[in-house]
Amino acid sequence: MLNTVELLGFTVASIQAAIDAAAPAPPAAAGAPGPVMTGDARAAIAVAAAQAAAHGSGVTTGSHLLLGLLGDTGTAGRALKAAGVTEVVTPAVLSALYHGVSFGRVNLGQEADAASLRVMLLNVLDRLDRLERQIAPSP
Repeated sequence: MLNTVELLGFTVASIQAAIDAAAPAPPAAAGAPGPVMTGDARAAIAVAAAQAAAHGSGVTTGSHLLLGLLGDTGTAGRALKAAGVTEVVTPAVLSALYHGVSFGRVNLGQEADAASLRVMLLNVLDRLDRLERQIAPSP
């Protein structure tokens, strides 16, 4: 999921800062139980699984989880809103990121806003960089 938000222009540091602000880590207590899955987390995972199924995917990916978290009213949702992720990420943007570019199709009949085009260009640039590293000898 972090790779997806990084492709959209959000740094890991900005996401971590928003998470820390939304839910500061409590001091660890000896013998304390590990992390517990909250109802909000379960709901986000259920939405993510539904998104994956709706897209015909047998695997729930980070992008599906991100879609599940967009509507979250708990800590994760507040952190994503504070970081500005919810202003940019839409199902159309994620679809453009993974389907429009991956399969060489850009359907301008659908929502093709500046963010989705930016994502597509970043993905293409990333692929070109990887190809260049494979072809060009290391100095």
